[in-house]
Amino acid sequence: MRPSPEPSIGHVALRPLGHADLDLMRGLLGDPAMTAHLGGPQSDEQIEATLSGFLVDDAPGGVFAITVGDDPRGVGWLGYWESELHGAVVWEIGLGVLPGWQGQGIGSRAFRIGLDRAAAERSHRFVHAFVGLDNAASDAMCARVGLERIGEEDVEYPPGRWSRCSEWRIALWPEG
Repeated sequence: MRPSPEPSIGHVALRPLGHADLDLMRGLLGDPAMTAHLGGPQSDEQIEATLSGFLVDDAPGGVFAITVGDDPRGVGWLGYWESELHGAVVWEIGLGVLPGWQGQGIGSRAFRIGLDRAAAERSHRFVHAFVGLDNAASDAMCARVGLERIGEEDVEYPPGRWSRCSEWRIALWPEG
């Protein structure tokens, strides 16, 4: 029997992000290690504002907590949203998994679920991900999930901070 490509950690799912996820967001956005490629940790006030913004945003796409097994507590977040890129509107996707849950395939599995949700909307054929040039783990995950590295792009995140990133892309359905 061949070993599975990802460890057996239980069912990975996405659920809508909610007010009860403030501690999850603190773990993701307030941790220096988690935000090393994103401009550094956010303050409590910034995290609360970020979460509030996610919850009131009625734009296309969605922001979700990543869950494992039957436990409703989040171990990460995933979001996809519309972005303008080179004059076209595309989906952009991003995610983060808490340090204690990394390396178990959770991010890759959540990423695939997010891609399926974006594809089901039939709004935009392409999904793009932007990864800091020194973030080898995220680059590897993009490749594992089936995205193609198509170049580099300057990306502003958080507002006011520009970073050079690898640009990854995947088509959600065949051309035609």
